[in-house]
Amino acid sequence: MKSESGNIIWFLLVAIALLAALTVVMTRSSDTAGQSGDREMLRIQASQILRDAKGWEQAIGRMSVQEISADDISFASSGLTGYTNSNCSGDSCDLFRTAGGAQSYKDPDSAWLDSAQSGESFYGSWIFTGKLCVQGVGNQTEAVGTDCSTNNDPSDEDLAALLPYVRKNLCIELNRQLGVGTAGANPPTDTGDAWAAAPEFTGGFSDGANIGVNNATLYRKPSGCIEGAGTPPSGSYVFYHVLVAR
Repeated sequence: MKSESGNIIWFLLVAIALLAALTVVMTRSSDTAGQSGDREMLRIQASQILRDAKGWEQAIGRMSVQEISADDISFASSGLTGYTNSNCSGDSCDLFRTAGGAQSYKDPDSAWLDSAQSGESFYGSWIFTGKLCVQGVGNQTEAVGTDCSTNNDPSDEDLAALLPYVRKNLCIELNRQLGVGTAGANPPTDTGDAWAAAPEFTGGFSDGANIGVNNATLYRKPSGCIEGAGTPPSGSYVFYHVLVAR
């Protein structure tokens, strides 16, 4: 009887150990599945952002074939304010009208954004600007270390779309898909403002902000995601995409 009692205890201990091991395996499997799901969601979100930005760029390219100049492009939309362009008469120069670029504007998905920045200006909205020079894009003579946004030459300024306050992990994924920097690394830090005061494009270009003036990682990169060092501030991130390189 004593021997049989010992065998029962042994079997119980083995069963408990097996249950504990199974629990650990299931927990790890669940964590791995969750991480894989998060990565896939980031890939989908980044692809959506890039698809929107590239679609606008391509539409403006088609409009240029119809002799609509960059100065005439209008971003006026029911979802945006401050973009009325007096150079644009009629619908053919309006990016967001069927007779123009035939594009649609919608505010960025809140899941793309860092909610801690929700009180900041332009949170929850795209910015379309002609006050931004992306170093080495368009004008190939622009060099790292020489600010192309302060030379009193507006022909250097590019027409660009900006998405402020994206989440850091999404910023990293955007750069991964764009080949900016080392895959998975922290976003490159800019050395100044990513957008100037009153950045809304209303026709015409002027000196303003700069991306990549002292960062070789961003040199000649028409699209990318950066950490701010002014506007937006450090610890926040902005995606940019050049629509017309000049």
